[in-house]
Amino acid sequence: TFLNEDGTKLQEVKVNPGETAVYTAATPVKQSTDSDFYYEFTGWNTTLTNIQKNTTATAVFKSKINSTAVRTKYTNETNYRMCS
Repeated sequence: TFLNEDGTKLQEVKVNPGETAVYTAATPVKQSTDSDFYYEFTGWNTTLTNIQKNTTATAVFKSKINSTAVRTKYTNETNYRMCS
């Protein structure tokens, strides 16, 4: 079973023992509540090769700086946060 980070089921696949589970649905998405950042899907929290038992894979995301939003805030001199 493939889950999004919030626990929402994305896809369920059946594989024979020893096979690789393959995710074929739309790329998982995580919404940001802060316009300065967005989330990028980086993969799954478990190995999907040589499956031997029921396995749940949860989407993993990395936060990224929305450089356009940060530049706009800096240019407008409002709510600018120093980013390192």
